[in-house]
Amino acid sequence: MKYLLFNAPFILGVVFLLSLISTYLGWSDLFNEVSSKTVGIYVYVSIILICIGLILIIPIKKNFSSKLITLSNSFRASNKDKYIFSCLFVFFIIEVIYSGNIPIFSSSYADAVHASFGIPLLHGLYLAFLSYISIVYFQIFLYGKKKSYVIYIIIINIIFILLARRGIIVFHFISYTFIYFLFYVRSKKIK
Repeated sequence: MKYLLFNAPFILGVVFLLSLISTYLGWSDLFNEVSSKTVGIYVYVSIILICIGLILIIPIKKNFSSKLITLSNSFRASNKDKYIFSCLFVFFIIEVIYSGNIPIFSSSYADAVHASFGIPLLHGLYLAFLSYISIVYFQIFLYGKKKSYVIYIIIINIIFILLARRGIIVFHFISYTFIYFLFYVRSKKIK
């Protein structure tokens, strides 16, 4: 079960299914109901991501069981991280160009939330992955003390500010707090 925490496709697939289910619980009138085509796309993408995640479980388990990687030091800095971050930033620029606006510069918060921003379907995947990678980068910063990751985290949160996604920013800071406390407890050997 602990290996699923390191399986981004599986987590994204489950989150998409949960977000789809939550839209039909009637908790908020803020968002319109989605069409059957959109529901189909969400379900298919979720199933594909979960299947990819289940396929990746074996290599992830193998990495952890080889004693080369332990759960506490599995978040190590990589040279690929700067390329991942660059791709995420470039995709944000592409979405701004595609949409022709930035939601934070709308006249009101309701306009910013209802603004059709981003490339359809890819925008949701992008936001989910961007949020996930922000939390991973925070953990890498804690374990590796690489200052460049602080810059990545700040820029990612600035992107969410520009997208007027204050709920995600609050979620990030709650996640950062829990991860920091977990790191502190582990580093001090406190139970």
